[in-house]
Amino acid sequence: MKATDTPKAAENRHTLQYHRGEMMDKVLYEWFSLKRSEGVTITGPMLQEKGRDLAKNMGDEGACQLFDGWLHRFKVRHGIRKLDISGESKSANLPLAEEFVDRFAKIVEEHNLTSEQICNADETGLFYHCLPRTTLARESEGDVEGFKQSKDRLTVLCCANMAGTHKVKLCVVCKHKKPRCFKNMNYLPVDYRNQ
Repeated sequence: MKATDTPKAAENRHTLQYHRGEMMDKVLYEWFSLKRSEGVTITGPMLQEKGRDLAKNMGDEGACQLFDGWLHRFKVRHGIRKLDISGESKSANLPLAEEFVDRFAKIVEEHNLTSEQICNADETGLFYHCLPRTTLARESEGDVEGFKQSKDRLTVLCCANMAGTHKVKLCVVCKHKKPRCFKNMNYLPVDYRNQ
């Protein structure tokens, strides 16, 4: 059994053969452990990209294709699991939503509306400086402390009809009247408004 294997991984092992790229695997796990001890948020794609870089540096061109299957096996070998950083969860008012569905169905029937006539618009926030809210962590780690999230955001209004035949151009709302990034820009694929 290797030093980085957890007892859980050793129980499931059917062979004593070592996998290909054992040195790269060991170095990658050491990098992962170091970053997690610093409190850095690590995601699966970040782990795969670092693995590719290490494989190239070690001259193992065959290991440069680190797909999801490799990532899954790497996490099982080292007892890595996915943790949510924020413990917040949204809860919807389901009884009120069911009541609205019934009321809306009556309105549609009353006015004989088609799917082309029914539109839905909703706003969403685009937090373009936000860090990931999940991280990969060792099995021994309990809670994960997060960083204060950036509040820089755009508000985006999306609207389309139920049939999907008519989609209104996105409306984007931001703080600045004339952002610097719009300088020398002749065309925007969205309607832009400032607060």
